[in-house]
Amino acid sequence: MALRITIIGGLPDNPDRNDLLDQLRARTREEDVEIEWEWIKAEPPHWNVPPKLLGKMLGAFRNPRPEVDLPVVVKLSRLHGRDENAVYRAVKDPKLAPQELQGVHDLIEWLFSPETRLIPRTEWCGCLSETALAALLSKLIKNKSWNNDQRGHAWTNEADLLGQSPVQRSGFGEVRTEAADLLRMGDSKLFLSKGGSRGRHRKNGVSSWSMYRWSSRWSSREVSRN
Repeated sequence: MALRITIIGGLPDNPDRNDLLDQLRARTREEDVEIEWEWIKAEPPHWNVPPKLLGKMLGAFRNPRPEVDLPVVVKLSRLHGRDENAVYRAVKDPKLAPQELQGVHDLIEWLFSPETRLIPRTEWCGCLSETALAALLSKLIKNKSWNNDQRGHAWTNEADLLGQSPVQRSGFGEVRTEAADLLRMGDSKLFLSKGGSRGRHRKNGVSSWSMYRWSSRWSSREVSRN
């Protein structure tokens, strides 16, 4: 289930609400995490928020339902005192944003920083080949690309496999290069491929890749367990 994060308050630069949410969703895709964002924006000069939206959020905390996960609330420093007190009374432990945040860029970088401890991290240490292999497998598992043989129908295009997170990430170009080298080794006990550039005899065609079904069963159990 996706993590839900609700931001409440305003920023000195007074950015557009939809623009901030769009940039947050784009960054979320880059980080390959699942987050549902909401922003209850406070407007200057008094930094009030819409009463209906505030009431709806606070009502969810005052009368929680077991089947509904409550969001993590991030309170910006620009918020009318009346609304701020209402948040503190209903929300046990809101995350407080630093007062020095000015605009969209500052807020996004703070939200996604490891120091904030808001976005779940799934980092681990490994050598380059291990990291590249894990990136390829996690992408194929996420896409549910596994088959018994080349006659199957669950495939991931090579351009998407190598060109999207987690294989392709800013600042980690060596992982993408190593992943491409692993694919050039051809079909293995883990991977199946089909298409014009399949295996060792690569041409100019387009390859599609999947996992052997036996390996995907093991990997899926490990993913769900962790």
